[in-house]
Amino acid sequence: MLLYFKIVPKIGILLAFNVGEEALENLKGIINIVDKWQDAIKEVIAVYGSCNSIVNLAVGSRRYLVYINTSNVIM
Repeated sequence: MLLYFKIVPKIGILLAFNVGEEALENLKGIINIVDKWQDAIKEVIAVYGSCNSIVNLAVGSRRYLVYINTSNVIM
């Protein structure tokens, strides 16, 4: 769209796309991007899923590790 509408931003824009950040110990892609470009990044916009809505607040998650012992199950 930037090219189509001939938009020239006042500052540089880094477009980075990564996938597979749903598993435990995820976010490796965005962490790598932020680590590499940390001195130049002023803002991060994350687009997720089907893009049916826009979230302008911090998005967080809680992860739980659950162990289930089934060795004492009576059949």
